[in-house]
Amino acid sequence: MISPRGHASLLALAALCGIALARPAGADVPTAPREQDEAQAGEGMDCGGAKPAAGAAQEEGGGDSPGAASAKPAASAGGARPAGAGESEDGAGSVASGVPDLTFRPPQRRGLLPRGHLLPALETGVITGVMLGWNVSIGGAPWARVTAHTIGRNLRGSWVLDEDRFWINQIGHPFQGIFPYSAARSSGLGFWASTPYPFVASAIWEIVGETTLPSVNDQITTPLAGVVLGEMFHRVSGMILDGPRSGWRLAAATTFAPIESMNRALVGTDPPAPTPPSRVQLRVGALSFDPDLRAGGNEGVVPELGVRLSYGLPGDPRFRFERPFDHFELESTYSTEKDPLATLFARGVLAGRTFEGERVRGLAGVALQFDFSALRRHSVSTSAVGLSAEGRWELAPRVALEGAATASAVLLGAAGYLGGRPVHDRSYRMGPGGQAHLEAQLRALDRIAARLVARQYLIAGLGSLPGLERVSTVTGALELRVVGPHALGVEGLLSHHAGDAGGGAPARSETGTELRAYYAFTAGVR
Repeated sequence: MISPRGHASLLALAALCGIALARPAGADVPTAPREQDEAQAGEGMDCGGAKPAAGAAQEEGGGDSPGAASAKPAASAGGARPAGAGESEDGAGSVASGVPDLTFRPPQRRGLLPRGHLLPALETGVITGVMLGWNVSIGGAPWARVTAHTIGRNLRGSWVLDEDRFWINQIGHPFQGIFPYSAARSSGLGFWASTPYPFVASAIWEIVGETTLPSVNDQITTPLAGVVLGEMFHRVSGMILDGPRSGWRLAAATTFAPIESMNRALVGTDPPAPTPPSRVQLRVGALSFDPDLRAGGNEGVVPELGVRLSYGLPGDPRFRFERPFDHFELESTYSTEKDPLATLFARGVLAGRTFEGERVRGLAGVALQFDFSALRRHSVSTSAVGLSAEGRWELAPRVALEGAATASAVLLGAAGYLGGRPVHDRSYRMGPGGQAHLEAQLRALDRIAARLVARQYLIAGLGSLPGLERVSTVTGALELRVVGPHALGVEGLLSHHAGDAGGGAPARSETGTELRAYYAFTAGVR
């Protein structure tokens, strides 16, 4: 299980990643000749871009073969092509995502064990066994004392919505799904070949890991979020290692993704693909919220950490979409309240097309999403799939508008803080629904950034808590770069939560506000 304290540790590790990604000012990455006129000099850091032969290996996956990789032409207006057109997802001949004109791949390295399904299957079994043993011998959990009778009953019985607390169901279980996915991904398997592992591991756990009836919400949330976060961690681990090798880089990558580092040594998977044009921001600041809700928590202002990663910027002329998650967005905050306030928004494009006009570039496709938001006024978390579009419009020299829009079907969501129910019953609704997201960011003079984000969720409760939960948030932020990668910013949030009466819970409608001020360190494309 991942506790709220564990979430804070993840943010600290993300800070290590951001420092690892930063390059000294002026150490510009070479660009292809046709892009040199478009690349801006300027102060700050650079993450990604076209790179020379070193590290130009394709993404780990089946179908690798030594030799030259074929370069692919850039997408153009009217000539956008779908991801993977004419090739396998991780097959030979594919260039690294976001990096055009690569013509060399280092020789394949051999490890102690063969690539394929053997190692991740063994590792998934070992991880499951260790967790079972821990819950019984150290955790002393009565629900972990499984027998042949409970296993047989779970095989024959019906699946239910469980009564676990919000943080356990919506953060602990999703992070549990990362392990089997990472074991497969780092053993040389591609995205699609790795995806079944968290689904199978979760199903096995529901049958043999607990004495309670198998949980349908765990079987949806755990593997879907595990795939989303697991692929992102896989790419971030590659970002950390994409540069001059050093002991602390290897240590940071190992801490962030321990199974990845171990399997690279065991099976000899290829070096990570070069990082595409990207942007990462680390934040530290202070958060203030509705004064009437401070009872039971810390009084006054509380400290907050945050990280935002845009991997593979669709508006950059060097970006190419080749495989799932060549572009993703990952954003998270955590504040040290008595009951922690935390958010985690993760969205990756599964399949899509790039588009390009005279002053517009972008990407449209199908995205997989995992959202988690635990605020003072409400909690909401979703696993969803839907349509997405995002891009960049060059309004004038050094002035650009970046935007994103998504409309998604929530396969399973959870929302609400409901009173009037017994302490041992679940205090939030779970079920399917829908969600939408709109975002616009104006970037001017390489110094000013203004951002507006709107999110809307609708969850239809099933099981013991029928009824609807509606959550809306609007966030506005203004940021000023002071010098180099250092910036100061302010951000305000307005949220509204409305829940139907039902299942022993009263109807609820409330609005809340948050205000934060922060320092930000930004590395990457401005």
